[in-house]
Amino acid sequence: VTFVDITERKRLSASRRESDEQFRRAIEEAPIPVIMHAEDGEVLQISRSWTELTGYTIKDVPTVDDWLTRAYGEGADEVRTYVHGLFRGEESGKNIPFQIKTANGDIRHWSFSASPPGTLADGRRFVIGMALDITDRKLNEEAAVAERHVEEALQLSEDRLRQVVESVTDYAILTTDANSRITSWNIGAEKIFGWTGAEAIGKSADMIF
Repeated sequence: VTFVDITERKRLSASRRESDEQFRRAIEEAPIPVIMHAEDGEVLQISRSWTELTGYTIKDVPTVDDWLTRAYGEGADEVRTYVHGLFRGEESGKNIPFQIKTANGDIRHWSFSASPPGTLADGRRFVIGMALDITDRKLNEEAAVAERHVEEALQLSEDRLRQVVESVTDYAILTTDANSRITSWNIGAEKIFGWTGAEAIGKSADMIF
């Protein structure tokens, strides 16, 4: 009969299980969307934040292809190429903007980063992807751009209208403020009433009646 002391092996095994559990909890409780998946496509874990923002649980997206098909639709191939490039070391894993569709059809904007590939205990390689949800910032930027375009269009329209009004010579066209003070005076008004714009603007419109 022989005996082998496996106390240290047991201790290391327990330590590894504890370490794995801490790592699992760290991903699950991460305050940002996090996904961990193997090179063969299996999704190993996603964070609670990922599910809250997208509406998808790990049962909905057991593989990366399931996630890509649901979240990216026609753009899935482009993202799939990017994911494969991460494992080949051909793609940067920092701050890549992606637009995703949630389970209820909403569109969200993410800035995506990924870790370098690691190796699992079973020999498979894996990556951990992290996303920063920039939807609000993106919408604010788009709203600001739209507002600027509207202002530019209004200014262009006003400039064109002013040019048309100022070029009319057969009709007197003038504008006044709420106190009946003349604020604009076209060439036609000069021709018909005899006052130049410099003489009329700022005066009461009562001067012509």
